[in-house]
This record gives sequence, C-alpha cells and structure tokens, in this order.
Amino acid sequence: MVTALTGFSETFKDLGLSDATVQQKNITHEQVSTLFWINTSLGVMITLFVVAVSPAIAWFYSEPRLLEVSLVLSLSYLFSGLTVQHQAILRRQMRFVQIGSVHVLSSAIGVALGITMAIRDCGYWALVGMNLSTTIFTAVGTWTICRWRPGYHMSLAKIGSMLRFGRDITGFNIINYFSRNLDNILIGRYCGAGSLGLYDRAYKLMMLPIQQVRVPLASVGMPALSTLQNDPGKFRLYYKKFLSILSFFYMPLVVYLIIYSDVIILLLLGKDWIDAAYIFKILGITAFIQPVSTTRGLVMVSCGKTKKYLISGIANALGMILTFSIGIHWGVTGIAIGYAIANYSMLLPLLYYSFNETPISISLFFKAIALPAFCSMMMGLILIIMANKIQYENALSELVVSLLAAIIIYCTIFLLFPRGRERLIEYCRYPLMVFKRY
Repeated sequence: MVTALTGFSETFKDLGLSDATVQQKNITHEQVSTLFWINTSLGVMITLFVVAVSPAIAWFYSEPRLLEVSLVLSLSYLFSGLTVQHQAILRRQMRFVQIGSVHVLSSAIGVALGITMAIRDCGYWALVGMNLSTTIFTAVGTWTICRWRPGYHMSLAKIGSMLRFGRDITGFNIINYFSRNLDNILIGRYCGAGSLGLYDRAYKLMMLPIQQVRVPLASVGMPALSTLQNDPGKFRLYYKKFLSILSFFYMPLVVYLIIYSDVIILLLLGKDWIDAAYIFKILGITAFIQPVSTTRGLVMVSCGKTKKYLISGIANALGMILTFSIGIHWGVTGIAIGYAIANYSMLLPLLYYSFNETPISISLFFKAIALPAFCSMMMGLILIIMANKIQYENALSELVVSLLAAIIIYCTIFLLFPRGRERLIEYCRYPLMVFKRY
C-alpha cells in the first residue's frame, strides 16, 4: 500500500540523469560530479517529502499503521540518491558483472533479514526491513566497486543538454509510474488489502523470472546502442540480436508459467494463495508481449529522441488509465484483463510512432520475434495436451518433469525449421554477442 504511492517519489531521485550519463559520447568528471550532487540533493528532499506526507498516506488507506511504515521506508530514497551516478558510471563502462554481483548480494542480505524478521513474528515489518536493507547494502556495494568519487566543483552551464535529456525521461517516468501503479492503487482502495495481495503476488511472481532476462539485457542494450547511434547498419543488427535473444528466452518461459500457474502457485506460495493462479494466467497474456514491446524505449532514448519517448509514454498512460478505470468494476480480474487489452491494442500504433525517424522498422521488430513466438505457442499446445494426459505424484515432480519436457519440445520445434540447427546455435551465442563491446 505504501510503496504504491511513495514509489512515485523514486522517479525524482534520478531525473533521467543516469541515462544522460550513459548516453553521452564524452563526459567530464566535473559534469558527473554536478549530476551527483543534484541526485543526492533530490534524495534528501524526497526523504523529507515522504516523511511529510506519511500522515496523508495513512489517511488515504484508513490504516494508521502505514504512518510508521512510511517514515521508515523514506530512508531508502536517501541511500538511493547516493548511488545514481555511480551505477550510471558502471553501466557506461559496461561492468555488468560487478553490478549484478552487488544486486544479488544485497538482495540476498535483504531477503535473509526479511525471513529472519518474519520467523521472529515481526509481521509486515519483515517486508519493510527487507526493502530498506536491500537499498542500504546496494549503496554500500556500489560505492565499494566504483572507485569514482565526486568533486566539489559544480557547473550547471555544462550540463544543460543533459538536463533537457533527463527532463523528458523524468516526464516519461512520472507518467509511466502512475499508469503502471494505478492498478495497485485502485485495487487497494476499492477491493482491499487481501485482493491487492493476491494481485501483487501474482504479478511479481510472473515478472520475477522474466526480469532476470530483461533487466540485464536492457542494462547492456542502452550503452551499446548509444555507441552505435551514428551507425544505422550496426544499430539495426545489434537491436535485432538484442530482441531475438530476449524473446528466445522469455517467451517460452511465459507460456510455461501460464500453463502451470496452478502448480507454481501451490508449490511456491501454498494453497492459501491458489486464488492468485487465475490472475497469474491473465497477467501472463500481457507478459508474453510486454518485454519486447517496451524495447522501443531503448531505441528512442539511445537515439536521443527523448521528446518522442515522453509523448509515447503519455499515449500509453492514457490507454492504461482508460482500461483500468473500466476494469476496476469487475475487481482484480477486470484490472488484469484491462492490462492485457491496453498492451495489445496499442502495440502497433506505439511501435510505428516510436520507430519513426530511427534505424528500426516495424517489420524488423516482428521478424526478430516471429520464430521464438511461434515455437513458444506450439510448445504451449503440446504442454496443454501433456498436462491433461499425464498424472503426477506431487506438484514438485510435475514441475520438474514438465519443465524438462518444455525445454526439449521448444528446442525440437526450432530444429524443424530450415536452418533450424544453425538458428538454435546462433540464439545460444547471442548473449556473448550482446555483451560484446563495440
């Protein structure tokens, strides 16, 4: 409930200046230092702002306990502001192994603390502790591996273009945040914490494995595409490879998650959460196309088309707001269906607008994802038949056997196409190609 509202403040700690640092061809220590102090100041201001609005958050949800939760979580913005430029420098240098190491270690520490607090009957404070500790250890780890230290000389005149770049990205992030979190806010307001819990668990469980593919690739894609912005041929080639590897791995995963949602929910969350399985399936329909469709943002930002990026965000937000506002009349299910309708109905218009005046075309986009999408759907049909024919002793054995079968089926279907073996080997080599420095 708290993060659905206070998370909005997260968009201001960055102001798009991390992307500006990554996208610039040449940047000086003085410029980065200036951006650092701006981000740090914003972190302090956001912390104070969240403290000030904590009583309003408790009033909005009619839940007094949210006051203390908001006050404690406000500290996370302070630590986040300190790491914005350090993380941007690491991304610019393409030191993704170090970034990933910090992320994994800090997340592990946060989860361990959360579990410990839960075992000790700390209730919802376990979630608060997990969230705050992860942020703190991320800051400590980032400063440890990034030896850059800010200077004390600032020059706003030298970062004018970067501020304008960040302004458009921040505008997009603000609009995108509200449209993407409106579902949580509406469900929490009109359906209660129980319904929000089911929806939130289903959404996060669906996105968790997908994010493990999308986030690292997106982090790599931004600096790599930025270096190729003046070479249309290489830009197209890299983007096609990027899109291909993304769809190759996550599309079959989404199909598998949809088909075996009941088993996954039962095994990971328990029978008390089984009602989330239906929501899980509906959200999976959206998850099948959303990760690749949102790569249009990478194209626009890396090409410096931040104005188009902002306008596309406004158009997308209007669609989300419309479908969510209608869908809430049917509760959580209506919201999930509205999410899918908004994403698919706006896919082609947004792709056309986003790719206009860039090296990328709509035809290239669909050619890159066509084979993984088709093979994933064929795999899904076979898995549905198997699920209705085979009986398993328990949920764990069903999950293990079906996952192995899915991998074999998916790869076999690839081999049935002309040059199938070459294509499969090429896809498996894409991670190395995507991470290649240009």
